Amino acid sequence: ELDCSGTYVSFFREVLPHSKSLPMVLYHKSKIIDIIHKHLLVENSLSLKALLDLIAVLARDIRQEFYPFFGRTLVILADLINPKDPDLLENVFSCITFLFKFLIKNLVDNVADIFTTYYSSLVTHKKLFIRRFAAESFSYLLKKVRKQDLPSVIDAVLTLPENQMSTDMHRDGVASLLFSTIKGVQFGFHSLMPTVVDILFINLHNCTHKASNKEDLDHRYDVIGITLRRMCNHTRRDKSSEFWQLLFARGPMYSALI
Repeated sequence: ELDCSGTYVSFFREVLPHSKSLPMVLYHKSKIIDIIHKHLLVENSLSLKALLDLIAVLARDIRQEFYPFFGRTLVILADLINPKDPDLLENVFSCITFLFKFLIKNLVDNVADIFTTYYSSLVTHKKLFIRRFAAESFSYLLKKVRKQDLPSVIDAVLTLPENQMSTDMHRDGVASLLFSTIKGVQFGFHSLMPTVVDILFINLHNCTHKASNKEDLDHRYDVIGITLRRMCNHTRRDKSSEFWQLLFARGPMYSALI
C-alpha cells in the first residue's frame, strides 16, 4: 500500500538517492537513518506508520550495521508514544519489538544497560496500558539473556534508581516485566521460570544480608511479592507443581511475599 502523503513524498525524495541498492544502503546507512529520524520528528506527520515500518525493515536488512543507531532510535520512538493515540502506540511498540528481534545478537550482552538507560521509563510509565506494552516487548530480551548473566540483569531491573522514590507505578511495571518473562500459555510457565524465581529469592536474600538502602530493599520486596502473587493467580493446580516446589524450597523465610 503506497503512502502518498506530502510528508512521505518529501521523505522519499530525500532518501531515494542513497538507497537504490543494498550496497548503497549499507554505505549511506548513517545518512539514511538521520533522514528517517528527522522525518519521525515532524509534527503531525501523516507518515509515521510507514516510517516505523521502514525502520523495522531496515534493521532486518542490515542487522548489526543498524546497532550503532539503536539507542538514538529507541529514544526517538519512546518520545513518539502518545497515550491518546492507540494506533500510533501499537505501531511504535511493534517497531520496538522488531528492533529487539533483528538486533538480538548485539543487544543480548547489554540488556541491563538498555533497560536502565532507555527502557525503564516506559516500563514504569504512569499509564497502565503503556507499562503492559513495554513489559511484553522487553520480556523478549530477558528471555534471550544467557542464564549466567541473568542474576546481574534482574538485579538491574529490580534496583531502585538513585534519588527516586518507589511508587505503585514503578513496582507494578517491574513486576509486569518479570511476570511477562516467566508467564506461559494455558496457565503454565515459561521454561525460564525456575531460574528466574530462584534468582529473585537469592537477590532478595543477598540484599537483606548486606548494607542495602532500606527504600531499595522494600522496593525489591514489594516487586517480588507482586510477581509471585500474579504467578499464583495465573496458574492452576495441574500446571503449578514446579512453582510450588520452588516456593517450599526458598520461601519459608519470605512467606509474607505471597
